[in-house]
Amino acid sequence: MLDNDQDGCADDVLVVKTIRYNQAGVVLYIDEDDARDLEPKMVNNFFGQELYEDDCQPTCSGSDETSQCRDTSIEEIFHVISQKGLSTAYPKAFGECIPSSLAGRSALQIGMDKARGGYFLDAPDNYPDGAIYHYYEDTCEYDCQGTEFIYLALTSILGGQDKQSYNNDWEWEASTKALVQQKLPDTYKLLTDGAVTSMKLLTTSGVLPGAGGVGAQATYKPSNQVCPNTGGCSLNGNGCGPLGNRQEFEVDVCNTRETDADPCSVCNENDRDSTVIGVSEKCGDEVGARYELKGIDQPKECEGTESAFTVSVKCKYTIFSMLKCSLLSRSSSSDAMLSRIFISVFTFLLTAML
Repeated sequence: MLDNDQDGCADDVLVVKTIRYNQAGVVLYIDEDDARDLEPKMVNNFFGQELYEDDCQPTCSGSDETSQCRDTSIEEIFHVISQKGLSTAYPKAFGECIPSSLAGRSALQIGMDKARGGYFLDAPDNYPDGAIYHYYEDTCEYDCQGTEFIYLALTSILGGQDKQSYNNDWEWEASTKALVQQKLPDTYKLLTDGAVTSMKLLTTSGVLPGAGGVGAQATYKPSNQVCPNTGGCSLNGNGCGPLGNRQEFEVDVCNTRETDADPCSVCNENDRDSTVIGVSEKCGDEVGARYELKGIDQPKECEGTESAFTVSVKCKYTIFSMLKCSLLSRSSSSDAMLSRIFISVFTFLLTAML
């Protein structure tokens, strides 16, 4: 997957460096009992995606899957690449972390919400009519839903889901390249145009292990064992960045998102003035999105509000306070205005003198 053109060089060095820094990988266990025995012995700062012996079916891997047999290792390996590599390296395009606001969603998440028929932080009891991606696992939150979405969409594009379409229908209704193109054109473009990442897997010429009828056992035969390109990343790790990090515990790849940022940063001074009725439409949309994201019940002070322009002073104060937005009093707002006037006058006088 990481060297899809098999030249011995990682297709996207940044993705590999990110995975290595996050100290992530796939751990192959015999079974769940084996995992329970060995997991406590794993170092604290290693992320190990679990994979079991029975999951590995190399003769029906990738596009060699059948309606009765599929190689689960393809899914688990790609989860590591997308979660710990793509999502972290290119958060605006492939980010899977739960966003701090609807405006902060990645291109991948926007496509996912179109496929689900709307934005749902947790899996709903029922998805809207017309939704083609309806994943109901209760433990799979918004970030997890994104991880599953990119796997299903990409493997469908690359011919790894078509023979499983009957089995997939309960959660995924676009198991072929043609259906992804038809129903999710923006997602198809994101996963095939190569505009963001140089991973060959995410292009129209990408190939899943198992292609060609020989199974995954014989699909990777790189032309070189050492990358000949200057600045490239080789199979032996040369040029791939440091292995691991100095963190005492597993890296939280989502801990850099601005979860504590002011959700009202798009609001102007008039919007923030706690003595003025109403807010701008832009401010109302963003605050409303954050309000829904947090699952806050509508306060009684806001009952009867018809639009952003009619938000009462009490409603504004209550919601901004609940979201921990910074508010301006009339005096501070006036001070800011006077400051801007002073700067403008000073600049004019300075220019005239010169």
